Amino acid sequence: MSRFNVDKRIEMSEELENMPMNISHIKVMLISGISFFTDAYDLFVIGIILIILRPIFSLSTFQLGMLASAALFGAVIGPLIFGTIGDKIGRKFAYWITMLILIIGALGSATSSGFASLFLWRLLLGIGIGGDYPLSSTIVAEYSNKKDRGKLIASTFAMQGFGIIAGIGLAFTAFTYKCAYWHYVARAFGGWCGALSFNHLC
Repeated sequence: MSRFNVDKRIEMSEELENMPMNISHIKVMLISGISFFTDAYDLFVIGIILIILRPIFSLSTFQLGMLASAALFGAVIGPLIFGTIGDKIGRKFAYWITMLILIIGALGSATSSGFASLFLWRLLLGIGIGGDYPLSSTIVAEYSNKKDRGKLIASTFAMQGFGIIAGIGLAFTAFTYKCAYWHYVARAFGGWCGALSFNHLC
């Protein structure tokens, strides 16, 4: 890398550090926050869904435990894969891939018809979640200015709480109105949220 390029990157970095917070900072925070919202929702809602799916899929206690843990297994693998990918080809592109995985995993979970398919889709979903966590927070940190970096990162992580609240609200609504197909909606909802983030990212 030439001396000119090094100096230019240092100058751009300093400009970004000292820039007042503006709509671009908020946009990056919201896009990353939506993915955190989706992650928390997908990890939480399976516990409620399994109450409904147990008699439908005739699930044993062992199968219930595997389904409840599948996304967590994937979440351990995800950072190992996408941390490396992000360093090699760029974090924005790696984040783009994780969002696709989140969307596909959620929609696949919604259309699964038994233990094996649901486990595999939840495992894939977990890999996307695991990859998204480090990438989202790093992207927000990199695009934030020095003065507001802490509050922007904290706001991004706070979206996890709203994701859990959404899961509770959707489950409460479904149980209240006795919707026979609510578990399909609940399993697909995370994919819709991921698509919203993906659309703004593109």
